[in-house]
Amino acid sequence: MGEHKHPLSEYTARRDRWRAERDACQRNFVRLGNWRLAIAAAALVMAFFSIARGVFSPWWLLMPLVVFVALVVLHFRVVRRRTLAERGIRFYERGIARLSDRWIGTGNPGAQFLDSGHIYAEDLDVFGKGSLFELTATARTASGEQTLADWFRTVADRDEAVLRQDGVRELANRLDLREDLALLGEDVRAEVRESSLAAWGSMPAVTFARHMRVTVFLLAIAAATMIGALLAGAVPIAAFAAVLGCNFLVGYVLRKRVKQIVKGADTPGHDLRIFSLLLQRMEQEEFEAPGLQRLRATLDIEGLPASKRIAQLERWMDALDSSDHLLVRLVQPAILWREQVAMAIEEWRRVNGKHVGAWVRAVGEFEALSSLASL
Repeated sequence: MGEHKHPLSEYTARRDRWRAERDACQRNFVRLGNWRLAIAAAALVMAFFSIARGVFSPWWLLMPLVVFVALVVLHFRVVRRRTLAERGIRFYERGIARLSDRWIGTGNPGAQFLDSGHIYAEDLDVFGKGSLFELTATARTASGEQTLADWFRTVADRDEAVLRQDGVRELANRLDLREDLALLGEDVRAEVRESSLAAWGSMPAVTFARHMRVTVFLLAIAAATMIGALLAGAVPIAAFAAVLGCNFLVGYVLRKRVKQIVKGADTPGHDLRIFSLLLQRMEQEEFEAPGLQRLRATLDIEGLPASKRIAQLERWMDALDSSDHLLVRLVQPAILWREQVAMAIEEWRRVNGKHVGAWVRAVGEFEALSSLASL
């Protein structure tokens, strides 16, 4: 946002752009819905003439099916874009209300942070309707709201206060970043249980015998090779049965630890996928303020950004989800798919789990600074 522009005019212009985007998405939503109905009706007519009358090959039915699936994908994207547009409208309407002194009762009062025994919070209207927190808070994550509330309730030393002030001044002119954090933060607020992320990352490790991961991988390769050789008639069934029996035994020995890993990673793994959207957006920025540089540095571990590390976990979580597919279930006892994926997830947690809490705190501080920058 250029310094020559008044915030009210900039907020109004951006709100109007988001409104235009929402209206366009709504028109596309209706149009795609009509097209889906038309394609479905055409598919029924084609099915009648193809299957009941034999006018043409049933393979032609693949054409409307492909078109219908493509329309479903486009419909989803339009809905997603419309949702973001509605969030953008709310974000800027909130800012306009604040600048127009119409903000009381329109934001988050932060009543859950009010401590009646606090030395000044109640007397100075730090929390509650019409409070400092309601005026300021634009945070969309629980960690952002908690960080902002903690800053209001405690006294920072001079050096820390200066770092925060420098960060706020820099973020004040980064409206695009503050907008993106607010829009993406809606997803985190709705779906992520942030308190469980750090707890999962710091849980005691699930241990395996030395070289067990390599052993299981080699057993899976042996089983897959035996399946191919058996189908080709190159080995007797007894040889395949021996390898399969060995793999069954290994799977039985590992079953409790694998179940523990899978159960523990289910929710945090999903939550980190969404949380990584915020981290990835923050990683795109280069900052001048020392405090912001410090926060940004917490997102890089040994030269690899947090979002890329989480992407590694995403791939393993996708592999874990694939274990529910029928084909994978059929070959699971032989290739030990679930065991291999579980050990990979646990290895990721052993290496990266200790950083998860710092990532959550960094997002919280970014959002708290962003809230103050909105003023």
